[in-house]
Amino acid sequence: MTTFRLLTSLALVLLVSACSSHPSMRSSQAMSSDAAAAIDQALAQAEQAGPPAQSAGTAPVAVPDAVAEAVLPPVAGESGMKNGLM
Repeated sequence: MTTFRLLTSLALVLLVSACSSHPSMRSSQAMSSDAAAAIDQALAQAEQAGPPAQSAGTAPVAVPDAVAEAVLPPVAGESGMKNGLM
Protein backbone atom coordinates (compact mmCIF):
# COMPACT_ATOMS: atom_id res chain seq x y z
CA MET A 1 0.00 0.00 0.00
CA THR A 2 2.84 2.40 0.79
CA THR A 3 4.48 1.72 -2.59
CA PHE A 4 1.19 2.44 -4.34
CA ARG A 5 0.84 5.77 -2.53
CA LEU A 6 4.41 6.70 -3.38
CA LEU A 7 3.98 5.87 -7.07
CA THR A 8 0.64 7.66 -7.23
CA SER A 9 2.12 10.78 -5.62
CA LEU A 10 5.08 10.68 -7.98
CA ALA A 11 2.80 10.34 -11.00
CA LEU A 12 0.68 13.24 -9.82
CA VAL A 13 3.73 15.45 -9.28
CA LEU A 14 5.06 14.62 -12.75
CA LEU A 15 1.70 15.31 -14.36
CA VAL A 16 1.29 18.68 -12.67
CA SER A 17 4.83 19.78 -13.42
CA ALA A 18 4.54 18.70 -17.08
CA CYS A 19 1.25 20.56 -17.54
CA SER A 20 2.53 23.71 -15.88
CA SER A 21 5.54 24.04 -18.18
CA HIS A 22 3.74 23.13 -21.42
CA PRO A 23 3.85 26.03 -23.92
CA SER A 24 0.17 25.70 -24.86
CA MET A 25 -0.79 26.49 -21.26
CA ARG A 26 0.74 29.96 -21.59
CA SER A 27 -1.73 32.37 -23.10
CA SER A 28 -0.61 35.26 -25.22
CA GLN A 29 -2.46 37.62 -22.89
CA ALA A 30 -0.54 36.35 -19.88
CA MET A 31 2.78 36.59 -21.70
CA SER A 32 2.08 40.07 -23.10
CA SER A 33 3.07 43.25 -21.33
CA ASP A 34 0.35 45.30 -23.05
CA ALA A 35 -2.05 44.95 -20.12
CA ALA A 36 0.60 46.03 -17.63
CA ALA A 37 1.49 49.03 -19.79
CA ALA A 38 -2.18 50.05 -20.04
CA ILE A 39 -2.56 49.80 -16.25
CA ASP A 40 0.57 51.89 -15.70
CA GLN A 41 -0.69 54.51 -18.14
CA ALA A 42 -4.11 54.69 -16.44
CA LEU A 43 -2.46 55.05 -13.02
CA ALA A 44 -0.20 57.83 -14.30
CA GLN A 45 -3.19 59.71 -15.70
CA ALA A 46 -5.08 59.32 -12.42
CA GLU A 47 -2.10 60.60 -10.42
CA GLN A 48 -1.80 63.65 -12.68
CA ALA A 49 -5.49 64.45 -12.37
CA GLY A 50 -5.34 64.31 -8.57
CA PRO A 51 -8.27 63.82 -6.22
CA PRO A 52 -11.53 65.62 -7.00
CA ALA A 53 -11.71 68.99 -5.32
CA GLN A 54 -14.28 69.42 -2.56
CA SER A 55 -15.04 72.87 -1.32
CA ALA A 56 -14.61 73.48 2.38
CA GLY A 57 -18.16 74.71 2.88
CA THR A 58 -19.99 71.64 1.54
CA ALA A 59 -20.92 68.67 3.68
CA PRO A 60 -20.46 65.09 2.43
CA VAL A 61 -23.44 63.52 0.73
CA ALA A 62 -25.60 61.42 3.06
CA VAL A 63 -26.27 57.81 2.11
CA PRO A 64 -29.98 57.06 1.63
CA ASP A 65 -31.51 54.59 4.09
CA ALA A 66 -32.46 52.17 1.31
CA VAL A 67 -28.82 51.87 0.25
CA ALA A 68 -27.65 51.40 3.83
CA GLU A 69 -30.24 48.67 4.43
CA ALA A 70 -29.23 46.87 1.24
CA VAL A 71 -25.51 46.98 2.00
CA LEU A 72 -25.32 46.55 5.77
CA PRO A 73 -26.14 43.23 7.48
CA PRO A 74 -29.25 43.10 9.66
CA VAL A 75 -28.92 43.89 13.35
CA ALA A 76 -29.37 40.93 15.73
CA GLY A 77 -32.64 42.36 17.06
CA GLU A 78 -34.18 42.35 13.57
CA SER A 79 -33.36 38.71 12.87
CA GLY A 80 -35.59 37.36 15.65
CA MET A 81 -32.79 36.47 18.04
CA LYS A 82 -33.32 37.16 21.74
CA ASN A 83 -30.33 38.39 23.71
CA GLY A 84 -28.03 37.13 20.99
CA LEU A 85 -29.10 33.51 21.49
CA MET A 86 -31.10 31.39 19.10
